[in-house]
Amino acid sequence: HFPAGLKLTSIYSCWDEYVWPYTTSRVAGATNVEFCSRYIGHFDGFWDPVVYGRVLSALRGAGGPTYY
Repeated sequence: HFPAGLKLTSIYSCWDEYVWPYTTSRVAGATNVEFCSRYIGHFDGFWDPVVYGRVLSALRGAGGPTYY
């Protein structure tokens, strides 16, 4: 369990080859951001500009889309 009031964002890919099934990346009460409409492997997010932008947006508290 997480402390009350903690804002969490889980960013994950439906194509992850290590975290399986990918649905285990969904966190109750968090903003869950799925990258499922295009291939993003487990480590590909480090170099993907869209994933990077979404991480940056979450860190800034700006939010954004939850499905890509």
